[in-house]
Amino acid sequence: MSRVALFLYFALLVQYVSAASSELHEVTNVAHPTCGCEFNRIQKGDDPRADYGSGPQLLVIGPNDSPPFAVVNLDGENTRLSRVDSSPQVCGKGHVWKTRWKAHDVLLEVSLKAIGEGEESCWYEGAVKVQKQTAMWSTPIKGGCGC
Repeated sequence: MSRVALFLYFALLVQYVSAASSELHEVTNVAHPTCGCEFNRIQKGDDPRADYGSGPQLLVIGPNDSPPFAVVNLDGENTRLSRVDSSPQVCGKGHVWKTRWKAHDVLLEVSLKAIGEGEESCWYEGAVKVQKQTAMWSTPIKGGCGC
């Protein structure tokens, strides 16, 4: 095998192992935001009528805080991210809310679809995509925003 082919093989292997071992963990000890959002992992067998996924809480967003922030737990530590950009957060069944967050070498892309409304809340289902250095992965989430 040529040196170039061997190098490419090991580079891809390292990237695969890095991506496979990366995941979001439960967010712990977070000061919850003012009129903020909380999302849990969707698990197999979840009741589609439930407001939240039955898995651990993976994402907290403070879109109305100053400055806006998001928190995820990567590799056992909470990471606070700053907003890069966001589409308008409209609460109405079927509306899509896309928002991106960044901290150091982490980029978070959140894509959500409004699935229900409450008096002072909105329920969403979608996914959070994480890019950390060269590793990328996505996790389905479900939760809500409200006051």
